[in-house]
Amino acid sequence: MTLKIESLIKSFNNFKLGPIDHEFNHGLNVITGSIGSGKTTLLNMISGLVKPDDGSIFFHNSLLNNILPENRKIGYLFQNNA
Repeated sequence: MTLKIESLIKSFNNFKLGPIDHEFNHGLNVITGSIGSGKTTLLNMISGLVKPDDGSIFFHNSLLNNILPENRKIGYLFQNNA
């Protein structure tokens, strides 16, 4: 299983995430960072809840950018259930 991110960018008002280039391989992968660093934004883009401004997301070499969230078969759990 491989999740590959190429030149992923997302901007909101005064915040810009990216460009991000990374490949997540099979096994445990961890995203860490301070509050406001873009961890949730990145996860939301991977899961399809937020569209990136630019860049590509691949899962098993298939482009996910235009795939609906419910068809991506990717999910995540929040740290807190707030």
